[in-house]
Amino acid sequence: MKKSVYVFALLSVLSFCCFVVPSEWQLFLKEFVKHPHEIGSVVPSSPYTCRELTRYVCNRDSVVTTTPYHILEAGAGTGVVTRQILQNLRPGDVYDIVESDSELAAKLTSMVESEEYSAKGSARVRVYACGFEKFRDLYNIQKHSYNVVITTLPFNAFPLLLVQGCLLAIRDSLAPGGHWSYIEYRWLPDIKTTFTWGASCDCLKLVKKEVQDFCATAIEKKKVFVLRNVPPTYVYHLKFSN
Repeated sequence: MKKSVYVFALLSVLSFCCFVVPSEWQLFLKEFVKHPHEIGSVVPSSPYTCRELTRYVCNRDSVVTTTPYHILEAGAGTGVVTRQILQNLRPGDVYDIVESDSELAAKLTSMVESEEYSAKGSARVRVYACGFEKFRDLYNIQKHSYNVVITTLPFNAFPLLLVQGCLLAIRDSLAPGGHWSYIEYRWLPDIKTTFTWGASCDCLKLVKKEVQDFCATAIEKKKVFVLRNVPPTYVYHLKFSN
């Protein structure tokens, strides 16, 4: 048992040293200190996790279609996944980014304006500073309009009502046959349940069941383990018929 803990710690340190940009990590850590219950990790996702999360944006060569995609990213944070998506946009794509923290949303807007990517000027990219669960109603976004929805929202840190609102927003956002991709940190849900008591523990269990019940309605489900992340994570890809 001790040996496995040491191996995990060593892998975490190596991943941190290899993948995290210092300034980006500082911003991420700052947000974690400000909002510890809204951030799922103290380290941004690694490039390996970002690539897996954006599978259905980046790997369109395997899909026989020239139709532009509508892409929605919720909980964009410091923009590590956002940057990956920008670099893989195609002419005519619509890419909406939702971030509830106004400071991070402003930084994302600056990044979108300054980042160089091949579809710049021919793809529409917008940043919305609001909660994901309110996004569609606030901006009058048409239902079922996104081919891909990507979230890095830490559901295990959210109250049940907020999780229910986010899951409903995902369902209402996805076009028929669309994909939802999200992450879950390995061991984190079990650790939180083990070291939480009373009403908080009950809430965690209810949140876990809510997400599981929602995922059970998918017509396709793919689960990918990404070791080279701090902490190691699962990336889920779900397809819904709507």
